[in-house]
Amino acid sequence: MIGPVRAGQPWPRYRYRWWDGVNAMVCQQAFRDADTAWSNWLSRSREGLGYPRPKQRGRCRDSFRMPGVGLVPENLRHIRIGGERRPGGQKAFRVRLHRPAYRLARLLQRGGEVQMVTISRSGPRWFAAFNVRLPATPAAVATRAQRERGTVGVDLGVEVISATSRPIQLQKVATQLVANPRHLANARRALAKWERRKARRWVKGRPAREQSRGWHEAKDHMAKPHAQIAAHRADTQHHLTKALATQFARAVIEDLQVKNMSKSAKGTLEEPGSMVRQKAGLNRALLDVSFGEIRRQLTYKTAWYGSTLSAVNPAYTSQTCHRCGHVDRKSRRTRSVFQCTACGAEVHADIGAAHNIAARDERTATPGG
Repeated sequence: MIGPVRAGQPWPRYRYRWWDGVNAMVCQQAFRDADTAWSNWLSRSREGLGYPRPKQRGRCRDSFRMPGVGLVPENLRHIRIGGERRPGGQKAFRVRLHRPAYRLARLLQRGGEVQMVTISRSGPRWFAAFNVRLPATPAAVATRAQRERGTVGVDLGVEVISATSRPIQLQKVATQLVANPRHLANARRALAKWERRKARRWVKGRPAREQSRGWHEAKDHMAKPHAQIAAHRADTQHHLTKALATQFARAVIEDLQVKNMSKSAKGTLEEPGSMVRQKAGLNRALLDVSFGEIRRQLTYKTAWYGSTLSAVNPAYTSQTCHRCGHVDRKSRRTRSVFQCTACGAEVHADIGAAHNIAARDERTATPGG
């Protein structure tokens, strides 16, 4: 409730009563983030940066950032939020962790310093992500085993997440084709059930925070499988990207424009699109695989483990024979079978595309290639 400021009464505590339950550093960091967003938008420091959008309660991810969070060293099972607890000062809390923070403790022993922490909720659980600044270390160098294996071409797709030009060790199995677990598709039936219940319990005209208890119950039931899907997808991506970054000296991928690939096909009223539902399903599968996230992980993991990452033009990689170089779209007989119409070579279509990706990088790296 907002009212006039009384003499002797602190301004924020009187005007905003919810302030008493929030650590001051949370609000200060939120103001700094808002100032950064406005400054970036006004200066146009990044291309495509839009107008700042405020968070809306109930329709955004619950999270906050703050400095001054430390690990309690005696048992590694607690973090201290808000600095040291002192009477009459800022609020400080000790929060118990689900498991000991051994990794964070090792970083602090190496001279790391906690700069910021982001506390967020994913489904029914809360997570703390620490931003730790480490002293400068020498750049990583590829190992002998990585140099011996050389370059690997990676073709990302929907039927299989990745096809590689050389076998990779994944879960102690050597393979060139990594199957797509289809995490979202397997959970869609359960999600659709609670989505229908959530839609039936929505009262038109009310904001989300004023909806019924049944609507919030359905919303909480949907949050848990969504969090599980995100965790399983991240697990698959991290296993793949680490294998590529640690087992080879160079990884080559296609320079895919995911935003253009996942555009809607519905068109306009004057020119309606065709096969809209089929394209929507393809877009859903593309975003479930997350090509952009795989490339982002490869970018920083290759720097960690001494390897390098390269991106090549994806044009005609799946229509070119990796043996004779003949380009013909008819050579790809089915989704997985590629049989060259010129030399008759037969190979899995995605593996052939991975060979073309690696060969295209070698031609680009060679002077005059």
